[in-house]
Amino acid sequence: MTTDRQIQPLDRAVTMHARATRQKLDGAARLAAYHYTRRVCNGIGAAWFPAWARELTGKLAATLEPTAWVHDLDYEAGGTWRERWIADWRFLRNGLRAARADYAWDQLRRYTNAGTAFRFWLLLRFFGAAAFNWKGGKK
Repeated sequence: MTTDRQIQPLDRAVTMHARATRQKLDGAARLAAYHYTRRVCNGIGAAWFPAWARELTGKLAATLEPTAWVHDLDYEAGGTWRERWIADWRFLRNGLRAARADYAWDQLRRYTNAGTAFRFWLLLRFFGAAAFNWKGGKK
């Protein structure tokens, strides 16, 4: 969870919810809890990343930012290895869905964003365990 100085602005939370809804992301409705999402969601990247690095990644992969917000909620909810797998799988599916929603089939950006979602998913699978809120079970 983020500290008080890292709380996202309300307009950003509203925008992420609207974008996730437009992209028809699984879990988009959960972003409507603005008071909670503003504290938990930090954009694309781990909480220990410098804010400037998360901002830069968010600008380079803007289509995937609402996907990352839903994923942040999943990781904060935590659970066992099963819930982590579901959270990461949802990230991949939502990332692919976001790429399809934002770009037509004949736009190269659709496929580069889908590839980026896949690369981010691989990073989550390899390095995301430290950020997951483990509750019982094995890591």
